[in-house]
Amino acid sequence: MPAAVETMAYVGEVPWHGLGVDVPPGLTGDAFLQAAGLDWTVELRPIYLEDGREVEGFKASTRSTDGTVFGVVGSRFVPIQNADLFGLPDEVVRRGLMTYQTAGSLQDGRTVWALASFPGAEVRTRGGRTDELERHVLWAAGHDGGRSLVGGLTTVRVVCQNTLDAAAGSGSSWGQNLQNRFRVKHTKSAGDRLKEANRVLVALAEQAERETAMYQALADAPMTRAEMDAFSAELLDSLYGPIELVGDRARMDGKADTPEVTRLIERARARRERQRVELGNAFEDSPGAEGASRWDAYNAVTYREDHGKRSKSAETRFESALLSGGIYTHKGIALDLLTRELDAPSRELVAVR
Repeated sequence: MPAAVETMAYVGEVPWHGLGVDVPPGLTGDAFLQAAGLDWTVELRPIYLEDGREVEGFKASTRSTDGTVFGVVGSRFVPIQNADLFGLPDEVVRRGLMTYQTAGSLQDGRTVWALASFPGAEVRTRGGRTDELERHVLWAAGHDGGRSLVGGLTTVRVVCQNTLDAAAGSGSSWGQNLQNRFRVKHTKSAGDRLKEANRVLVALAEQAERETAMYQALADAPMTRAEMDAFSAELLDSLYGPIELVGDRARMDGKADTPEVTRLIERARARRERQRVELGNAFEDSPGAEGASRWDAYNAVTYREDHGKRSKSAETRFESALLSGGIYTHKGIALDLLTRELDAPSRELVAVR
């Protein structure tokens, strides 16, 4: 099935794949869950060998309605149900603080998601343009035992597997792309942790005007290309560590000062310079860019993350492993760097593990 979509519902624009049920805005969680085809539960069932003996310590995670097997899980696994993704109080939806926008099932039910949106907001740029902000809250969970429930803020409208990966991250980076993110494991305490996370997200919705004020402060703060280049260098150092650490950590791994280490450092330095130039070019040339403010700098970072190509060479993987860096957090780090000297509201972090 295109985009791995099994069932879904959406408000407004039809997804690119044309699948799903179009629903009116303002539906409560229960109504949206049913429209998205998520009105089923996850059940744990025993596993038996061919000779009839039950396999101890493991269960099959299955769908209640048709017995679809999502995966094999351990004895401590506690299912997180689809309804848990729709935890916004009905009053919050009725007040318009957040409204559900998309939800659905991917990969035959192995992954499910729900997406809600804050009210629209606008930022006025130094060039006189008005940028409309799309801000969403995402909940996503796996039923196969391989993915916890993650949630947080994103600018990506999730309608398929690819957009979910863009919003939340994939593989070992599951959840890392989200801001104000939280993670809830499949344990007995999952329900309480998720309630607390949703409480904080509602508080963020009530303070959405502060976030708009922060973005407007970035748009009001002038920035030159030289300042952008300096910011890019600081951002890359914050993400991956100084280039010198490549050599230091290679030496700690017993490589000593060999020509191989020298080449590794030189290649890492050249790659870092290319990244800095790419960010600078996006500051001036990405869609909607004016190259005139810290808002343009932030948008350059988000553009490079959302649309830029990531190298998968052996050297890039080795450098990332040595520096323990990650491209998945650089939106948040960029925002922190750009706002630290401004009289602007700071971001709040959700303290749910």
